[in-house]
Amino acid sequence: MGYLYRMAGISSFPLAFAEKLVKNHGYSVFIETGTYDGRNARRCAAVFDTVYTIEASKERYDLTLSLEREKERERERERERERERIFACTMSSGTLE
Repeated sequence: MGYLYRMAGISSFPLAFAEKLVKNHGYSVFIETGTYDGRNARRCAAVFDTVYTIEASKERYDLTLSLEREKERERERERERERERIFACTMSSGTLE
């Protein structure tokens, strides 16, 4: 059982509608055809437990994978910048003056 949503042209699945499907009907899997640049799949991954995106074009698929890898590298660089600003130590806070 599922829900079929058809969109004309390049667009994104409405997240408010996706949230209602999850909340009201318990849907946990999102399947799309036509990955394009992967943005819609990433957006839906914030709502659904599992997202499948199906792309017929090998070139588009490869481009999307490379974009995803670059975005993950940038997220890791940002996490590293955050870690550089965090200082941890072991001591009792009562000994601080």
